[in-house]
Amino acid sequence: MLLALILLPLIELWGLIIVGGAVGAFTTVLWVAFSVLLGAAMVRSAGLIALRQFAEAQAPQAAAAPADILSAAMVLVGGVALIIPGVFTDMFGLLCLWPAARPTLARLVLRRSEVYTFLGGPGSRPRPPGSPPGASRTIDAEWRDDKDRG
Repeated sequence: MLLALILLPLIELWGLIIVGGAVGAFTTVLWVAFSVLLGAAMVRSAGLIALRQFAEAQAPQAAAAPADILSAAMVLVGGVALIIPGVFTDMFGLLCLWPAARPTLARLVLRRSEVYTFLGGPGSRPRPPGSPPGASRTIDAEWRDDKDRG
């Protein structure tokens, strides 16, 4: 992960130099500025969509569809990728924004992720998939101090 954080800016700089040499420095700067503005608009849009879905999910007998939530998350990730200046992050960001590519990306994400279920209110902990409800490591006990016994 640390290596990726070190290499990504170098790879992006290399890509910008290659593109700048092919299409010109001014066009490259315009592309970077446009992608930052587009990314900011997509992050704002995804944030508004997520807020609306959260409000709808709070209504009684309502729940946001996981596909809708994942789609909004992909728009958010795509927007953030567009804000990062560079050729490769822009390609990834545009791929996340392309509606036809989202189902394929969603399958890739879900294949590499674990789903946890939250039960209860404050202080509740996630339980791994496949574990039965109520199966926890919580021990219900009472405590008393022997010094108080008179």
